[in-house]
Amino acid sequence: MKQTIVIVHMLAVCFVVQGNSQLIQRRTPVGVKVEAERGLRIQPTINIPAKEIETLTAQVSNEASSLELYVKLVTLDYPEDHINVRVIVARTGNGLYVASSVTTLYFAQSQEDKFLVQDVLVSSDVTDLAKAICSEIHGAAGLAESEGVE
Repeated sequence: MKQTIVIVHMLAVCFVVQGNSQLIQRRTPVGVKVEAERGLRIQPTINIPAKEIETLTAQVSNEASSLELYVKLVTLDYPEDHINVRVIVARTGNGLYVASSVTTLYFAQSQEDKFLVQDVLVSSDVTDLAKAICSEIHGAAGLAESEGVE
């Protein structure tokens, strides 16, 4: 049976935009990093092979192409103001993918990341997880715009 994706907002938007950032223009630059969970584990999880992370990353890029009117995918070290979405993925013993995503605004002039939101995504399917991550990307661009980042 296919599980549905659950998005839980852990914290609301809690940052102050300072100055006249040019973050939102026609297309918001967004850096995305997807990686496997490593280190301390509270719940038992299965290591996700690098090949599976590559597949998920490729699917996120593919899904993000549908957002090209709103976002421009860039690297995390993009030299101008941009949004970063970092995703850590683990798989549970019953086959569910659990991803924690943290979204920040990076301000190039001050070289600071300002916290936007943290979400938890759960899915039994990698393709659905990629779609949920792209939803995060689209939502982050909308959050930045709604907060008056121009």
